[in-house]
Amino acid sequence: MKDTKKILIVDDNETFRNILAEGLRKRQCVVEVAFSIEMAKAMLKEKNFSVICVDVQLPDENGFELFDYIRANKENQAIIVMSSSLSPRDNLQARLRKAFCVSKCEENLLDIIKNYEN
Repeated sequence: MKDTKKILIVDDNETFRNILAEGLRKRQCVVEVAFSIEMAKAMLKEKNFSVICVDVQLPDENGFELFDYIRANKENQAIIVMSSSLSPRDNLQARLRKAFCVSKCEENLLDIIKNYEN
């Protein structure tokens, strides 16, 4: 049996964050949420996650600022970039940081997150 995935969702959209978290919990994942980069950084100092799902557009900083922080502290961390409108530039920035990109509108988003391996 596979280990239970522990997932951190970083997104300022409360409705989307809650729907995603609930869907992942129904798939037997342990889920924690953060609504800002500052909150996510504090959580990352104390906990480890199987996968971190980050929205590109956050109120306190661009989501890529969090990637840089993660890579400096947890080089092999699995990261999924989420955006409702991922631009080609955002897609390139994510790939340069070895992050996987996915649209928030992706039909299989929950399964992609649950099964993602770095």
